[in-house]
Amino acid sequence: MAKKNSDGYLSAKESRRISKANRKITNQLEKQHKRKNVPESEYLTQMTHLLDMELDAPRREELERQFARIAAMAQPLMDYPLGPREEIAGVYKA
Repeated sequence: MAKKNSDGYLSAKESRRISKANRKITNQLEKQHKRKNVPESEYLTQMTHLLDMELDAPRREELERQFARIAAMAQPLMDYPLGPREEIAGVYKA
């Protein structure tokens, strides 16, 4: 917890320390988000932790199969070449 001085404000030193720590965390998160081809099992693990839910093995396997099906359906669209003047939407990579 950050210490406050008697006025209720953080010192410049404490503020710099907090900013540095926040930047380190932000850089790690940004680095993770730029990853491509994250395995479905890793994605499911992260999402179940974030959503605080548990998946039994059969349900987890079915979700992984669904992700594989979605990726297979999306692949022809992902492979379609776009001209330089066409807008590119967000990209999903399995």
